[in-house]
Amino acid sequence: TYTITAADRPGAGLACMARATDPSGAAIEGAATATVMNTDPEVTATVSPDTAAVGETLTCTATATDVNGDVPTLTYAWSTGATGPSYTVVAADNPGDSPTCTATASDADGGTATTDASATVANTDPVMVSVSIDAASGAVGDTLTCSATAADADGEAPSITYAWFTG
Repeated sequence: TYTITAADRPGAGLACMARATDPSGAAIEGAATATVMNTDPEVTATVSPDTAAVGETLTCTATATDVNGDVPTLTYAWSTGATGPSYTVVAADNPGDSPTCTATASDADGGTATTDASATVANTDPVMVSVSIDAASGAVGDTLTCSATAADADGEAPSITYAWFTG
């Protein structure tokens, strides 16, 4: 028997020679060959942090090994269409979405392996842009109007409610 090791490069040929000899001394030889096949690399990945809001960056970290002794190259693709190990959450990403990083390991002999890791988009609190009253003062019977503008980095339209207080 022969156990293939990392020193046996993919595509290399292996040969087994056999010799049979009878009690009279007559002998014959035969041979068989096999080819070392490539073993695909193995890859694992994580995304950190596990939640991020608009404007925050997610980082995909992958590690890969190859029993054939190669050092696999890593590439990254995000479910959002972005490439590379980092992705910044944008307003088009809704709270609860799961941007997924696909890490691909490729070895020198054409083998590949992929794995996925994801995070969750967190809600971003709205921001009050402005609040104003249409007049700085008023007399009995005058009607004052309060106006407000708010924004939400998630791209949602915040609802605005009003309450009046005296004092």
